[in-house]
Amino acid sequence: MEINYEADLKNPVTFTLENKTGENKAIRYFRVNFTEVLKPADKIILTVTTSEELAYYTKLQEGLEGNAKTKMTSKDYITATLKYFNAPEFTVGDEERGSGEIINRGFDIGNESIPEDEYTAFYHSVQYGESSGNYNAMAYINDARVITEVYNNRGVFRCKFENDVITNSYFEEHQN
Repeated sequence: MEINYEADLKNPVTFTLENKTGENKAIRYFRVNFTEVLKPADKIILTVTTSEELAYYTKLQEGLEGNAKTKMTSKDYITATLKYFNAPEFTVGDEERGSGEIINRGFDIGNESIPEDEYTAFYHSVQYGESSGNYNAMAYINDARVITEVYNNRGVFRCKFENDVITNSYFEEHQN
């Protein structure tokens, strides 16, 4: 199958992607399904021929700016989920073994089915109050969204974040 993308810019544009974050960043090229890791200060010069491609790389560069707002950590996302659901006193533990692994997974949050995608998974423990046991919490992070799953004795809290804002949430009770 051949797909022809018609150039709609009057003249091709040279666009430079530069990693100004001080950390390694995985990027995806326009309409390409694999990632490339940019090290700090790496630059890639691209020739862009469509307005759609230009918009894509402009948005991608925003995430590579060093002066961008501080990126939330997996612990921050889990804490935000618990606060969103007004959880009682809680403590979120540090990342645990297996954190940072890349997985493929889909999610259901209430009536929204989020298709399978590639995420980096981070695992934490959560303790509610002083006497309760530890429960599992996970943050699944990719370029488009973050999904959190935080368990307690009654069920699981799930949140979807886009641009660090909760756009969907759901509490699922355990089946007895």
